[in-house]
Amino acid sequence: MPHSSRSTWHTSPTVARARRAARIGTSRFASPVAAARTSARADSTSPESRASRTAALRAGRDSAEVESALAEVRAAAEGDANLLVPMRAALRAQATVGEVCQVLRDE
Repeated sequence: MPHSSRSTWHTSPTVARARRAARIGTSRFASPVAAARTSARADSTSPESRASRTAALRAGRDSAEVESALAEVRAAAEGDANLLVPMRAALRAQATVGEVCQVLRDE
């Protein structure tokens, strides 16, 4: 069987379509779910506005529940336990990210 000067790979319609579809900086394999996600953006509101929202959050939450959840984070950080579960519980109890991070810094 004679070998042509151009291989099948170069003339394949599938390869040609794939080459046209490939763009730098994009993924041909991205799922529609990933495309629908929104990216997180930094809070552009004033520091006073952020501080007042944080104060309102702290005033409206169950402080005993937050302290208990932060104590669980502290206990996990002192040992070798998985931190993810107590951290999620603390955030669900409306502890701020800063409060959780401070507990981790202290340990």
